Amino acid sequence: MVITAGLAGVLVWSGLNTLEGNDAYVQNPTQTALDDGRVRELRTNVLLGATAAAGVTTLVIGAFFTRWRSAPVYAGASPAGMLVGGRF
Repeated sequence: MVITAGLAGVLVWSGLNTLEGNDAYVQNPTQTALDDGRVRELRTNVLLGATAAAGVTTLVIGAFFTRWRSAPVYAGASPAGMLVGGRF
């Protein structure tokens, strides 16, 4: 879970940095600025995939490989994100 949260934080920074690069390109459309923007976009896309994979891994480990005692465990989605409950 810590890895997923860390990746999500870096993803947010990378997305904002990519938007900043786009603004710089719009103000000064050069080949160098375009190349820089493409590198930023690729980095953000890779981080998005890594964060999604870490999130799925966290859910799978929590749901299938954790001994939850006898208390019921539930998982669900909401607009705010994933919810997992039960006795931990």
